[in-house]
Amino acid sequence: MKAFELTLLGTSSSQPAFGRFPSSQLLQYDNHYFMIDCGEGIQIQLSRYKIKRNRINTIFISHLHGDHIYGLPGVVTSFLHHQRSEPLRIIGPIGIKAYLETCLGLSEVHLAFRLEIEEKDATRGGIIYENERIMVSAIPLKHRIPTMGFLFTEKEVFYRLIPEKIIAFDLSHEEMHMLKSGKTVFRSEGEPGITPSDVCHPLAKLRSYAYISDTIYDQSVVPIIQGVDVLYHETTYLKDMEKEAIDRMHATSEQAANIASLAGAGRLITGHYSSRYRSIQEFETECREIFTATFLGMEGMVIKI
Repeated sequence: MKAFELTLLGTSSSQPAFGRFPSSQLLQYDNHYFMIDCGEGIQIQLSRYKIKRNRINTIFISHLHGDHIYGLPGVVTSFLHHQRSEPLRIIGPIGIKAYLETCLGLSEVHLAFRLEIEEKDATRGGIIYENERIMVSAIPLKHRIPTMGFLFTEKEVFYRLIPEKIIAFDLSHEEMHMLKSGKTVFRSEGEPGITPSDVCHPLAKLRSYAYISDTIYDQSVVPIIQGVDVLYHETTYLKDMEKEAIDRMHATSEQAANIASLAGAGRLITGHYSSRYRSIQEFETECREIFTATFLGMEGMVIKI
């Protein structure tokens, strides 16, 4: 099974507080490394957790609030000190191109690698990235400016044939190709066909991860993330500050737990804590009153998906 794991780099909202940095995560799938949001101070975190930054090939930005993008120009230019030659792709909302080009232009930065910036309409969902093994879909969120979350889903791979069955059924190359593609092989009219389940190993469950960044409580995301293995949902405030959460278009611990429960998520990871909280233990406590499979998001934590 391919490696699929999440490392939390920044769990604070708005500003650094009590040793916590603004939003950022690193998601690894096999040999693909994705950064999700890039708040200030994330260069420190990459060094602290010994992450080889040249492995990062794509950066996803949820929205243009500073606590999600102020670290981005520094991270991009830091690749110059690591002899990067491979292209770097950045996918974010409309405006991310002007932001980066302005920062890099005014600083007279001359990159030694190609920067590929893709702007997306954050109000629309759909696939925004895919490779041979994983697909990323945008999730429109309701915040003060256009914001999107991200759903990372494994793509179905070819069935793996059982060597002994190839011999037992005397399969031709064409038949093996059909079976690996999920098709049934029919040899004679009226006879039962050879199905993938007859000759192939069963498919493993496809794994998924959802990143729900800054958003008001919004049940419209539930069908999109239904059955997700791991859900990160912002928990800026504890439940006694629900009014403030609504006013500022954020979510509480209780609301995040409700979303996880409605979606039938495997696990819920909390984060994006307000700088008013020195201790964050209560976030886990409040969430677990509704959704027991809640884990307190803490920087440096690695979550296997």
